[in-house]
Amino acid sequence: MSNYKLSLKVDEINTAAERAFQETAFQLGREFTRVISEPRQWDGWKGSRDIVDLGQLRSSQQVVFTNPLEAVFSWNTEYASAVHEGYTLRNGKTIAGRPWTTIAAQDFDIQGFYLKAYERNLNQI
Repeated sequence: MSNYKLSLKVDEINTAAERAFQETAFQLGREFTRVISEPRQWDGWKGSRDIVDLGQLRSSQQVVFTNPLEAVFSWNTEYASAVHEGYTLRNGKTIAGRPWTTIAAQDFDIQGFYLKAYERNLNQI
């Protein structure tokens, strides 16, 4: 009689998935920084410009992994939300938002990047 044992290394597969997710999250963070830094035509703005004045918004980015497969990005300046969403001045003039997270997520192939990273990590098992 001949036997063949098939087994699955679930822990190693999960570790590969978690590593790929972390790599993807860090790359997305770099994409957010790229969008903040590169001049572009923002809806509601005249001309092409970046979001950087003093660089505080760009440098305030933080990412926290709340579990191995979840990351929360934040920008810890008083004005981050106003820049992202837009705001209204006291005189009633509306300043359009510059939603860098939306643009970066649209530009960056998150799923494709993750799948390549996952495959690379699986091949290291």
